[in-house]
Amino acid sequence: MLYRPLIDAVKTVVLLSIFCVCTVRSNLIARADESSLSLRLIDVETKISPIPILFLNKKSSVVVEGLEWLIETNGNSQLIYSTFINERQVANGTVELSDTWNKNSTAGIPLSIDVGVIEANDAGSNSIRVVLYSVLNGDIIQSSATLNVRSYQQWMASIPIILAFGLFLIFKVHMIHSLFLAMIIGSCIVEGSMIDGFSAVLNTYLLQAATDSAHASM
Repeated sequence: MLYRPLIDAVKTVVLLSIFCVCTVRSNLIARADESSLSLRLIDVETKISPIPILFLNKKSSVVVEGLEWLIETNGNSQLIYSTFINERQVANGTVELSDTWNKNSTAGIPLSIDVGVIEANDAGSNSIRVVLYSVLNGDIIQSSATLNVRSYQQWMASIPIILAFGLFLIFKVHMIHSLFLAMIIGSCIVEGSMIDGFSAVLNTYLLQAATDSAHASM
């Protein structure tokens, strides 16, 4: 008889805990957070990733990264995507979150998804845009991500390495200097201008190499 009040108290605490958990979980909403989204390009033929430019008439896969989800456990969540290049729709599809998500854990929640294949037909600047619609119990939440890249003929990728060997073999320029000049030329091709290319060399390529933990440990 002395233990009966204690048993009743434990039962009450357990029931309240279950109720609170169910209430909190049922209020969660599935959505893609636009502020964290980014796009990555993968060359279909070579599987190189990420690629900074598009080669004309060469296919590239588009991957959306940085998906963040707040999960509604009592509903079926969908993610609908539409992929555009230069405002021309090239792909669309649906991801069923219930197909990959184990409700007992967050291990199956997709943090990135493949949203189709694009192909550039004209040289110059290209705008790649992916629009996401997360559907939950009839409610639609829209988010998007955009990536601007340039497209060139494939042979232009050989210009930096040919320049490096030419300066070294013909003009006897030191190999380090030759490679640095070739890196600047390659960066200018990627960025589309000499000012942006030189700035990218200093702020992106050299800075990333200098702060890379693997390089620093060598």
